[in-house]
Amino acid sequence: MLGRKLKKNAKYEAFAYLSGVKVYGRASLLEFERRGELGTVALFELTPKLSRALCFQTKKELVVKVEGRFYRGDVTYQSGKQVSVANWKLYDEKREYIRVEIPYFEQGGKLCFGEEEFKCRVLDVSEKGAGIKLNKRIPVKVGSKVGLLWNNLSMSAEVVGVKESEEGMRISLRFDRVSSPKALSSYIVSRQKDVASLLS
Repeated sequence: MLGRKLKKNAKYEAFAYLSGVKVYGRASLLEFERRGELGTVALFELTPKLSRALCFQTKKELVVKVEGRFYRGDVTYQSGKQVSVANWKLYDEKREYIRVEIPYFEQGGKLCFGEEEFKCRVLDVSEKGAGIKLNKRIPVKVGSKVGLLWNNLSMSAEVVGVKESEEGMRISLRFDRVSSPKALSSYIVSRQKDVASLLS
């Protein structure tokens, strides 16, 4: 278990993905504890560049190297350079795919469900799927089949995650079909280059 390997005040090699670009830094462990389903919840203080990268992530995740192995966790809270991380899993880079964050002015899209269309924001996208946000609640659930219209592309997809809030819904999609896989791939590469130039 990860909790048995962590040492308070230790500094760990860490990184986060920002639009498919690895941003490296250090994570200093301040404290940790076990919290039921969340598993080991760890509070870290990050180096400035790494903490800034997490601020721009739509799905906040941190990868930390502990005793020669990499673990990825969900960032459940961030305040400046301090982050709380839970839901740890072993990280396997070979299974990773590139997910890029979408600039706000390019996020506009439409989610098609049944006979209706709903305005949505596409927060991030990969060749496998997308994360979207709606400002209202609709009766979709995990397993629902939907369509997505965005950036002159049309996708058929399956809902693989739903998170409701007072502001609406966040929905994770896995694509079944993309109208132009080449155009989607080109967009992802261009976003990577944009982010890489900003970080250089």
